[in-house]
Amino acid sequence: YEDHFDDQYEYDGGGFTSMSKPYGKHTYDTDQMHGENIMERLDDAHLDRDHVSRPSRGPSMYQRMQFMDEVEDENDTPLRKASLLLKRQLSKRRSNVPDGALRRSLLDPNDSVESYRDANIPMQDMGIAGGANGQRRGTTETAVGVMQNEFETSDINNDNAPTTTAAFGSGSGDNFRTVHISSRESNARYKYKHNRVSTAKYNILSFLPKFLFEQFSKYANVFFLFTGCIQQISGVSPTSRFTTIVPLGVVLAATAAKELAEDIKRHKSDSDMNKSSARVLVGNTFEERAWRDIQVGDILRVQNKEAIPADIVLLSSSEPEGMCYVETSNLDGETNLKVKQAVPETASLMTVADLTGLRGHLKTEVPNDSLYTFEGTLVSEGGRLGFCEMPLSPTQVLLRGAILRNTDWIYAVVVFTGHETKLMRNATAAPIKRTNVEKTTNQQIIFLFIILIILAVMSALGSQIMTSRNRDQLSYLYLPAGGGASTFVKNILTFIILYNNLIPISLIVTMEVVKFQQAQLINADMDMYDESSDTPALARTSSLVEELGQVEYIFSDKTGTLTCNIMEFRQCSIAGVMYSDVVEASKRAHIVDGEVVGQYDFTQLREQMSRNDAYAAQLFEFFQLLSTCHTVIPELRQGESEIEYQASSPDEAALVKGALLADFVFTTRKPRSIIVRVMGVDKEYEVLNINEFNSTRKRMSAVLRCPDGSIKLYCKGADTVIFERLADSTGGFVPATLRHLEEYATEGLRTLCIAMRDISPEEYNQWSAQYTRAATTLTNRQQELDRVAELIERDLELLGATAIEDKLQDGVPQTIHTLAQAGIKIW
Repeated sequence: YEDHFDDQYEYDGGGFTSMSKPYGKHTYDTDQMHGENIMERLDDAHLDRDHVSRPSRGPSMYQRMQFMDEVEDENDTPLRKASLLLKRQLSKRRSNVPDGALRRSLLDPNDSVESYRDANIPMQDMGIAGGANGQRRGTTETAVGVMQNEFETSDINNDNAPTTTAAFGSGSGDNFRTVHISSRESNARYKYKHNRVSTAKYNILSFLPKFLFEQFSKYANVFFLFTGCIQQISGVSPTSRFTTIVPLGVVLAATAAKELAEDIKRHKSDSDMNKSSARVLVGNTFEERAWRDIQVGDILRVQNKEAIPADIVLLSSSEPEGMCYVETSNLDGETNLKVKQAVPETASLMTVADLTGLRGHLKTEVPNDSLYTFEGTLVSEGGRLGFCEMPLSPTQVLLRGAILRNTDWIYAVVVFTGHETKLMRNATAAPIKRTNVEKTTNQQIIFLFIILIILAVMSALGSQIMTSRNRDQLSYLYLPAGGGASTFVKNILTFIILYNNLIPISLIVTMEVVKFQQAQLINADMDMYDESSDTPALARTSSLVEELGQVEYIFSDKTGTLTCNIMEFRQCSIAGVMYSDVVEASKRAHIVDGEVVGQYDFTQLREQMSRNDAYAAQLFEFFQLLSTCHTVIPELRQGESEIEYQASSPDEAALVKGALLADFVFTTRKPRSIIVRVMGVDKEYEVLNINEFNSTRKRMSAVLRCPDGSIKLYCKGADTVIFERLADSTGGFVPATLRHLEEYATEGLRTLCIAMRDISPEEYNQWSAQYTRAATTLTNRQQELDRVAELIERDLELLGATAIEDKLQDGVPQTIHTLAQAGIKIW
């Protein structure tokens, strides 16, 4: 016990909330005979009349001085000091919780006994800034006996001090929501959305208003409706009242039939999907239920080649260590399989009995449209797993629309359903699309309408002048007396009706028929038929076909679109020396002025690794990184001797295969370690932490404990992010590596930089505490993990670079040439 008190305070709206080093650090280790007395005093703390809730301005000066005197009394025991501190914490809010429940909540904040689940007892985060030196002290307390995890580092700014947040009670908050596992009754009060989805454009109620709004956004239809209306005015129309309104009705009816036909197909597709069958755990058996009947919290069994019916959290699978493989081409267009893995604690839930013994809930993020992020915590409340909390990440989440591959079965719990799934959150309502032809037609119609109005006004004016001058000679017309202005307006409307053929109603009909026929021609075009997959071209709508002839720019992804998405390890640069699988005679390595110029082949690389010198050690580190810094899963099929690597990215699999060239064979992945056969000898590396790749970081890193006991950080990523994190003492081969990267890029190869650093146990222990705290937070978890990763991914030592080839698909050069001939610019 360290007798120390920091003379700084931090206040919020409710008064005294925190101190930097609360006493009672070792009270859990004190004599257990005092425990009951402390509990009795704590139970009565909220009833103490001397410690009622304080005003929002915080404790008075007298109260603070009195508290300082009480805590700093050298004659007080640590246990009493902890008791005084906790009494101040509990006095901030009166509690109506029964004494027994309060005692249980203080002893175990993760316990979820029903009697105090909704108690709303605050768990205070007791940590404030240190002195001017920028150090931070953070504590995580659990009521009685403040269990203190202290770290000090000068690399963390005051603004980024880690905090811990804990709360009692269940239910949906602003930043997270609670999902009770396999308990529909508990989840019913939250009124989560059903699992029915609709991608159709119309329904029974919205069809008429939506359709009419879309049709009358075309100015031609507005004009004909105007003309049809004025034809209904008695004494104005020189033609039948139905001359315009009936043809307009026929055009609208034909267009409505086309729209209904296309939307009925969408409704049928939605209905078929909602009726799809899934297996839901009910009692002690799995029952077949339609997708639409799946609810949040249900436990599902999904089998190989089946689609995922909702956003689910993986519990276990038929594969070792709770792994499974999913295809996400419906989500992101990527055809390579993604690897998902359950948390180790749930991977052992292999039977129905295990699943029925699962008790607990999930705290997850609120529904959002981010496909690649997920923040949540699985809280076990006894039962099969006991009392514990397990952080969840995107690795455990399978999204609706994905397809299970190469895995016999999985068990998973539903977290998002229906239109709250990430797939549907990314789906937008079908908008009203207008082509350039329609926009141009609207402009021309406005121009013609202006001409029509001018002609009608001039004709009405001429009629008025002629009538006024020759009224005596026109008695046989029985012209009404007076009414000059009203007659003039009526004449304008009459001439508009007479001249309305200036804007032909057949124009719209003709355009619709042409669009429909063009769509049929596209569907029947043999040049766009793929024989290997028996897939013809399909025009999903006939409203936009004329846009195809007006494309001026194409912005295309390369990987998987123009390329085969099959990566092969071709070249590498290690400590400024280039190696290649195939070396041309003109590029063979030779020594010039003491420096290596040119390339060695991989056979020479293996020979150089057999030497016992400093350069061989660098080669060893390079290939040790390639074989360990990844999230690849090795798979050995029955009857086969060659290992197949399943990776979320084909680049990772290519790098692991590249390590085979130096006889570094990745053979086994366990939950906490991996085994690599290094030159015939199996070595086990403990995986301490993985800082995963994302588009913001542009790198990934792994913290490993090597077989010799040393802790190393291996990092690979884009050259821009790796070079800016190198130590000042990095070797002099950085310029050579940059030249090699330029050469690889010129050849169209995909490049990565490789770097490492040694980490002391003390530094790792400090950093690991921050990583654990970031991994279990429920708010901005990914940002917190990225921030913590930045603290350790520094002062790196460059090892070299890799170059991977991704071949173009067949016909890509010819296609680009044809598009260029058509005047289309390609980016």
